[in-house]
Amino acid sequence: MFKKIAVIAVLLGLVAPATAERLSTDTRAGSKPSEGWLVYALNNDVDTAFEFVAETNTGFMTVDDNLEVLSSSGSDNTQLAVVVGVQTDGSLAAVKDTLNGTTPVTLGTAAQFHDVHAFWLEQTGSTAMAEPAGNVTLRDATADATLRLIAAGKTNHQACLYFAGTKGTTFVEGWQTAVTTSTGTNTFELRLYHDFEDTRDIGDGYEVLDVVALPNAVAAPEPRVFPRPIAVPRGGFIAVYSVSSAVNAQHQARVFGYRR
Repeated sequence: MFKKIAVIAVLLGLVAPATAERLSTDTRAGSKPSEGWLVYALNNDVDTAFEFVAETNTGFMTVDDNLEVLSSSGSDNTQLAVVVGVQTDGSLAAVKDTLNGTTPVTLGTAAQFHDVHAFWLEQTGSTAMAEPAGNVTLRDATADATLRLIAAGKTNHQACLYFAGTKGTTFVEGWQTAVTTSTGTNTFELRLYHDFEDTRDIGDGYEVLDVVALPNAVAAPEPRVFPRPIAVPRGGFIAVYSVSSAVNAQHQARVFGYRR
């Protein structure tokens, strides 16, 4: 999901968020980006308080730590678990190792990671995805708290979260939201956090780039594309949060952009 992908070309529905003029934007129109990115997630249990748009079993790390990965099935011993983590200086680093069934496999060194950027499974010796027989859990090594979970038959964990890291410049081009199921009104926020350490206190320290309000009817409006892509500060990150006036709503969101 987080590998290099083609940048989305032309999308309808141009909008200018209220905060755009106060933010750093990409003024080099026509210059070629080096790497496109897109994150997507479905949250099938959104309730009456704002929550992260991500699959279930998504958590943020509470202390700097290394990581462990294990499966609920002993037959999962050929897949390569790949994690891109946010290190304690805000930079991104990839670690990988082969699953060993239900036995935890350690990833990274002691206190190396502040949080998780991405998590997926590959076939050993290949970049092709590899489906597990069981549920594959990524957790912190000290408290064994679940951070991500790849369900049996799937190959990656989905979360509307993108860390900028400390190299190059990350830009957000736009985003799209959808309500799959809901009996209430629904609100989505595209949030910019200026510091990766804000994952320790996710409820503040952010700026709302854009808001989408959708009715209770199933809705999937056109993507909202910023006239000028918005720069994410180095060490910062983007996240989508949503809320519904009724419990058990199903919300989807995707965010896309590029890095130079």
